[in-house]
Amino acid sequence: MTQTPIIHHKAYKQRIARNTRRIMNILIAALAVPALVLMLNLGLDSWPMWLLTNRSKLLGLLLFGVVILSLLSPSSSSSTLIHARSQGQGKIHMAAGHNNIYAYG
Repeated sequence: MTQTPIIHHKAYKQRIARNTRRIMNILIAALAVPALVLMLNLGLDSWPMWLLTNRSKLLGLLLFGVVILSLLSPSSSSSTLIHARSQGQGKIHMAAGHNNIYAYG
């Protein structure tokens, strides 16, 4: 078998991460819009009876999905970040009047 060059492999990973971010944003919007409709009581007269009785449960489920997807989306996009490597050993600086040590690269 032939190996895929590293350049193509890197571009493939970036494309997957970009598509994953796009899908996550679409899913978050698809859950957030109905949640806003339920919160603001838009079109309340046309809602079916089962929706009126279970509005708070459905709203909680939608908001839970939005929170979970929002928490998961940074982890999928962090794989595409390019981290700059610091050169050298770095230096340690003591802030004046404080006991905090800050490391600079």
